[in-house]
Amino acid sequence: RLLAKNDYDLLHTHEEAGFMGILFKKIFGIPHLYDMHSSLPQQLHNFQFSRSRLLHGIFEMLEKSTLRSADGVITICPDLYNYVDSLKIAKNHQLIENVIDYASLFENSNGNGDHPLFHDKTLRDKVKLLYVGTFEPYQGIDLLIEGMDTVLERLPSAHFLLVGGKPDQVARYRKAVQEKGIENAVSFTGSVSPVVADRFVSFADVLLSPRISGNNTPLKIYSYLRSGKPIVATRHITHTQVLDDSVAVLTEPTPEAFAEGIIRAATDNKLKNQLVSNAKRLAEDKYSYEVYVKKLGQLLDNINTN
Repeated sequence: RLLAKNDYDLLHTHEEAGFMGILFKKIFGIPHLYDMHSSLPQQLHNFQFSRSRLLHGIFEMLEKSTLRSADGVITICPDLYNYVDSLKIAKNHQLIENVIDYASLFENSNGNGDHPLFHDKTLRDKVKLLYVGTFEPYQGIDLLIEGMDTVLERLPSAHFLLVGGKPDQVARYRKAVQEKGIENAVSFTGSVSPVVADRFVSFADVLLSPRISGNNTPLKIYSYLRSGKPIVATRHITHTQVLDDSVAVLTEPTPEAFAEGIIRAATDNKLKNQLVSNAKRLAEDKYSYEVYVKKLGQLLDNINTN
């Protein structure tokens, strides 16, 4: 309806909306920029949505049709960039990491960003270990919970903050920590707004990303680099295409190794200071808002020229 009523210079689609971009480009005759945050066939696998070869084949066909039709393509991490580049069908293809601070975009529409845990006096002297994100299988929540005992034995002042998750997922993991007898050392919040999530990053002492599968860099990693807090992450392609050992504690994707990484990040002050300093420098040099705007501007100029 908007396309029919107004004159636009560019159609900018995201993820599966790119399929509609093929049609709208033909009907309205305007350039189409496809913002590709993931490969949808890969997402079907990562979310364990379906094992149907037919369904995967349909999504692969649609994805390639979108890439072939678009006048410009944005990919948001090196692995995805390499995948699209290998297909040799995309025009004006550019890697632009999605470093936008979404909390700042929503700060005026999501209340004051408060949460009861921010006022919990029992947490004042705790070492607060934060996970923020969905509770999907690829995120590695099971790995994290399995290693909590090790952390608590060596660091009794530790307290885990698990921010996110659907109600049924939270219920499942709450039961898991109760069965381990560590429920007093773990807090669940369920889903929160971007503003509240960002405040939890400031509230925490150590930031965790235990992801075990997938290809895309978690968007939170970019805000973690800017946060001034040490990062513990699995040594997996989702992380290592942005992080290395100079900016984060990277561990093998096992409960034991991840627990050891948490303990190192929480107790080794010299290491902590080095990681935080290097992380901030990396964020400023490669993943700043200014770099994002410059890359996007170059891509739009290329589309306009062509």
